Amino acid sequence: MGTTDRSMLLNAYGWWTLGSYTALAGIGLLIAALAVVGTFVFELVAWRRQSPATVPVTAKLPLPRSARAGSVPAVGIAQMTKHDS
Repeated sequence: MGTTDRSMLLNAYGWWTLGSYTALAGIGLLIAALAVVGTFVFELVAWRRQSPATVPVTAKLPLPRSARAGSVPAVGIAQMTKHDS
């Protein structure tokens, strides 16, 4: 006797426990998501502060040291790996 009441109470208690754990997990995930969004916004603000002014395309850039010394002949892979015997 009373097995119906007992089973309904156990069922309700089980789902109530599952709901409590799910609610706590949801709060934890919300806090983690807010931390990730906060970090992303911080990185965007820091990136905007550190981005240097752009250099116009018409600006003359210094030549590399190898280009100032003279031209270097282009050698293909076939010439580099070819062994004369």
